[in-house]
Amino acid sequence: MRWVLVLRRDPDARSDGGTTARATRLGDSISDGSHRRGLSFDDCWAALSDWTPGRWSFCVALAVVVAAIGGYWFGGDPRPLPGVADLAFVFLIALVVGAIPGRRFVARTCASLFVLVVFVGSWVAGTHEASVAFNECVAECEAVRDRLDQYRATSGAYPESLAELGPPLPGARILRGPLLDYSRRGAGYVLEFGDWMVTHTASDSEPCFARK
Repeated sequence: MRWVLVLRRDPDARSDGGTTARATRLGDSISDGSHRRGLSFDDCWAALSDWTPGRWSFCVALAVVVAAIGGYWFGGDPRPLPGVADLAFVFLIALVVGAIPGRRFVARTCASLFVLVVFVGSWVAGTHEASVAFNECVAECEAVRDRLDQYRATSGAYPESLAELGPPLPGARILRGPLLDYSRRGAGYVLEFGDWMVTHTASDSEPCFARK
């Protein structure tokens, strides 16, 4: 414990230079903000350790929601296995959940495993959506080209985006948007979509074909 002696001149004191002194306990008795003690890691950890069950449950629920959304989003990219970014994302969330104090080690471990399970399930669901979208694009690519030709016949030019054709359009995905990519190229256009193995392309002058 340290004490600081602060000397202050008393305006009511005699003219002979009398002073008054006051002692203040550093860091404890000064509570008006004139002195602020820096926060240490131990202070932050102690504050987190005092979390109520409701706060801990809220953090775990938030991590589960983030894992579910992230897994579905990563799974929307057509590929057979999760990538490095996918794994880094979910393991980071699991580690954070496992490090949150306020519960026993077993409870924190179970919460981390549950986050991993939710991510994997969402990733599989996203992968299924991507597979359905890819198959739709393969089956309806030529139908989209026909609709583009009809649009040009009535308006005199190809649309700026496929949305101008109106629904339904193949390759829809909830989080990542349509798998079928369309872009104007001069007076024509280019269609493109693919997965981890092949890429399909088409244009105003060429039908859909696959290339590796």
